[in-house]
Amino acid sequence: SAQSGEGLARDLANPLSTLTRVPLELDWDRKVGPNRDGDRFTVRALPTLPVDLNRDWNLISRTDARFVAQSDVAPGAGHQFGFGDVTQHFLFAPKRPTAGGLLWGAGPALLLPTGTDGRLSSRKYGLGPTGAVVFQDGGVTYGVEAHHLWSVAGDDARGDVSVTRLRPFAAYTTRDAWTFGVDADSTYDWKSKQGSTPVTLSASKLATIAGRPVNVGGGLRHYVDSADGGPHGWAFRVSATFAFP
Repeated sequence: SAQSGEGLARDLANPLSTLTRVPLELDWDRKVGPNRDGDRFTVRALPTLPVDLNRDWNLISRTDARFVAQSDVAPGAGHQFGFGDVTQHFLFAPKRPTAGGLLWGAGPALLLPTGTDGRLSSRKYGLGPTGAVVFQDGGVTYGVEAHHLWSVAGDDARGDVSVTRLRPFAAYTTRDAWTFGVDADSTYDWKSKQGSTPVTLSASKLATIAGRPVNVGGGLRHYVDSADGGPHGWAFRVSATFAFP
C-alpha cells in the first residue's frame, strides 16, 4: 500500500532504523588528480544489519566495501581496478528515541586494508569512534553521521592514517514513497591537512522488483572543496537499496 511504502521509504532514509538493507551505489568522479585528467568509478556496497541485543538496545552493523576502477589519477599512475579498503561500523543504539525525538547510536569503527592494489589501499589497520544522530518528524528525516579513524598497525612504509568523516544530511519522503535528499559528505585528512566536501542532491523511489522492495535513485554532486589529488567539479551517482523488512 502507499502508506506502508511511505513507512518503508522513511526507514530507508534513517541510518539508525531497524531495517536490514543492502545499499549499492555507483559513483562516477571526474577531474581526479593534480592535473584533473583522471576518472574514477566506484561501486560501493553498504550492507546494514541490526541485531536485537535486549529490550532496550540494538547493535547496528554497517560494512562499507568498495570496488574501484580508476585511470590517470596521478601522473604516470595508469589504470587500477580492484577492491578498496573496508570500513566496518558497529553502533549501539537505544530502541526508543529521547523525549525530544532524538535517535542516536555510537560505537567503534574499524579500517581493514583489503585493497588489492597499492593505490586503492592505505595498507593500514585503523580504529576509531563512529556515531550518528537522527531526528524524524513525519516525512522529514535529518541528522549527521561521523567517524574518525587512526591507523594502529600495518605497512610501516606507508604513511599513518588520521581521517575524519562528517556527513550532515536531510531528506523528505512523500506519501507515494519518493525521497528527496541533500547531504555534504565531508572528509578531512589530518596528515596531509586537506579535505574534500561533495554536496549531493538525490531523488529515489521505492519500487517492487521481483517481489522485493527496492529503493532506486540517483544523484548529482558538486565538490565545493577537494584535496589536491581528489575529484573536482561535478560527479554523478546511481543507487539501488534492497530492503528486507
